[in-house]
Amino acid sequence: MLIEKFISKSNKEIEIHLPEKNDLENLLDFANRLIEDDNFLMFGSQKLTREEEEKYLDSLILSVQNKTVLAIFAKFNGRIIGACDIYKGRTRKAHVGTVGVTIDRDFRGDGIGKKLLSFILDNASNIGLKMACLDLFDINEEAKSLYKKYGFIEYGRLSKALLWRGKYCDEIMMYKDI
Repeated sequence: MLIEKFISKSNKEIEIHLPEKNDLENLLDFANRLIEDDNFLMFGSQKLTREEEEKYLDSLILSVQNKTVLAIFAKFNGRIIGACDIYKGRTRKAHVGTVGVTIDRDFRGDGIGKKLLSFILDNASNIGLKMACLDLFDINEEAKSLYKKYGFIEYGRLSKALLWRGKYCDEIMMYKDI
């Protein structure tokens, strides 16, 4: 379902959509492009199967309907080129959400991540959230810069917690009141 359209820094018309069942093939292609690129992903380095992605998408759609997740996709010419979500915590942490942002390599630096993050943070209270948290690779300077601009504060660091391209790097934990 289309939510809104905007123009990127490079003058591309980008659409923001809620996840839908018919996004399966497009989402699988997007996820596997990210995995192939191996650009600071937390979810692994093995290509996903259609069955795995279908299970994920079904769960995502149900979670959005149940208001335990807020998730959006950015599309350019019908193709998913970005995703952002915030997962609601459970029980005593139901007011805390965990944010994730991923952008296709050909669209990074075009203001899309910023737009998606803004939308998620602006609407997180609709699912009862008061705080947003995230984890990132210490060496991901672009992401660190974006999150700091949005008021995220580093509250922890786990030395050598993440393995990326054969090297260990620190994991940074950040939060923001919303």
